[in-house]
Amino acid sequence: MEFKSNFKKGISGILATVILMSSMPSYAAKVRFSDVPAKHWAYTHIENMAKLGYLNGKGDGKFDPTGNMTFMEALAAFSRLTKPTSEDKSKALQKYSNLLKELKITQSWEKEAISLALYQDMVTENDIRRAQSIYHKPIQKVAATTLLAKAIGLEDKATNMNVIFLDYKDVTDINEKDRRYVKVLLDEDILDKKGDGTGKFHPKQALKREVMATLMDNANNYLIKNPLQKNLDDGKGTDNNSNNGAGDNNNNTGSETIQKSGIKETMNVTVERVTKEIGREFLVVKTSSGKEVSFIIDRDTDIRMDNSRGTSSDLTKGLEVKIEYDSNTKDLYSVTAKIEKEEIEGVISTIDKTSNKITVEYKDGSRTSTKTLDIDPNARIKKQGSSTSVSGLNKGDVVTVKVVNGKATDINANKAEIRVTGVVEKVEKSRSSETELKIKGNDNETYKILANRDTKIKRDGDDARHDNLRETDKVVITAKYDLKESMYLAETVDADVVSEKLTGYVIELTNKIGENPKVKVRLKGENKEEIFEVLPGAYIKVDGKSSKTLPANPGYEVELYVEGRTDIKEAYVNTLTMENSLVGKIETIDTRDDYLDIRLSNISGNDKEVVRVYIDDDTKILDRRYNDIRFSRLYRGDYVNIIGVYKGSNFIANTIQLRD
Repeated sequence: MEFKSNFKKGISGILATVILMSSMPSYAAKVRFSDVPAKHWAYTHIENMAKLGYLNGKGDGKFDPTGNMTFMEALAAFSRLTKPTSEDKSKALQKYSNLLKELKITQSWEKEAISLALYQDMVTENDIRRAQSIYHKPIQKVAATTLLAKAIGLEDKATNMNVIFLDYKDVTDINEKDRRYVKVLLDEDILDKKGDGTGKFHPKQALKREVMATLMDNANNYLIKNPLQKNLDDGKGTDNNSNNGAGDNNNNTGSETIQKSGIKETMNVTVERVTKEIGREFLVVKTSSGKEVSFIIDRDTDIRMDNSRGTSSDLTKGLEVKIEYDSNTKDLYSVTAKIEKEEIEGVISTIDKTSNKITVEYKDGSRTSTKTLDIDPNARIKKQGSSTSVSGLNKGDVVTVKVVNGKATDINANKAEIRVTGVVEKVEKSRSSETELKIKGNDNETYKILANRDTKIKRDGDDARHDNLRETDKVVITAKYDLKESMYLAETVDADVVSEKLTGYVIELTNKIGENPKVKVRLKGENKEEIFEVLPGAYIKVDGKSSKTLPANPGYEVELYVEGRTDIKEAYVNTLTMENSLVGKIETIDTRDDYLDIRLSNISGNDKEVVRVYIDDDTKILDRRYNDIRFSRLYRGDYVNIIGVYKGSNFIANTIQLRD
């Protein structure tokens, strides 16, 4: 092949890179939009995509963030993610020229969008033909999700999934086939696991431009770490029966794998970089003598990271690897690396933004240690929940750093002093002198903050202690990072109590010495039982009269006002709904309105001789041997034992049993 001979003549990686970059389009236009202020939730994503030229404004300096993306606009935007060269565009247009004429596509940007989407295997020709009626109509979120997964090379991973589990509340609205593409984008942090913030995905909703920018920015970050390994011109992307004027389909110079023909050799080297040049990937390494050498990563290269399958994106600068390669072609048989991973949490003590190094001070057992780390060029960096770069980090920032072979690959930073507004999700009393709070912030971040005896706490305006705080409390907290505790220490907490109203039937009451009374309640409408604690000073009314305690005998209806999910502050009891036992003879059976009239043989809390008993879906009807029978098996004159409760003036049967 011509490529082999060129390689043997010594085309250097540097020269190839210059050639590649000179042939790529420029995506560097600096854009600002008057309708996307800096506080807009998608501001960073929109700016990033505009700077790269992946998304354009709508004129008059506006972006129209809440406008809808059309099917054609989505094709155009997604096709830009792979940074197609002018040559790629030309080949694509030529290959699908007949189809474009057939479809009567006249605008140049639409021609480019369709041809590149086909060229990159996002769609088939039949897909494009079927979509004619929706070219300029809003694209649904789920359809865009499918296109995006294919555009960034995740289709194989999606189609090979065996188990697909999605947490979205409206998962049943997502077609089973499409769920694979949603799942694969979730796994790669391209889609938000929280959906719209309420746990829904809204698959059939029109895709907004602000959401499009977010998806594309996340996808671009994914591609930076996981560059596409296939050549665009790989002979795919067309229907099997279509040529479209592209000539002989077998003339696919980019799809062939170079045949290894030399001696297999082994070498221990250090990774310098991975580059993609002239349609192929190269691994550039440094030998023990300090010399840089390039090797070819092809489809057959076996990349192993600690015995697990890896990709070229895992081969980061400084990684020590063992390589096996062909002595003639410089094709790699295998690359094997030993991965050392750790995670440290601490404070940035020094930062060198020129050389991309940080020193982190952290707690190591009972002592304080420091570690200086190189920041990987492709490291994912966040500060205060938003994506940033090394320039956004500062001395004194609190960081959680994921380290791979001595390099920082993920950095999550926050300021040393923070103010958090949110809801208490969990309360853990680690010691009597302190309480650990897990806070779900209004910014959707999760914070762990320690409150102790020195924390100034107000709860509903009154002074409170750290152990008074409860789950569901709405809080505003100021906190400062404490290196000794390895977490934020609350200085002030302003909490608002959130009460929840629940109704149900008391089925058990427990009193133990030294503990607050506990009550087990079967909640109405939820078909479940929960245990609550009656706090000292709780306001209790029984049948309209104040009481210090709840009635000891279970079966009555109760209305509770609960704080922190388990603490009873108020309870209103209606003992008229307590379980009753009736024994008597059936006088009337009404199968239309589902009731019985019973002439009582015993008087159990009733001053009536005849009681109307209603049947509902939960009523169990048993014969004399306790076998289930139907309502239709009851007859006038049968003697029955009935257990049920009064709900208002109606007696509802829980169990009806025939008796002799």
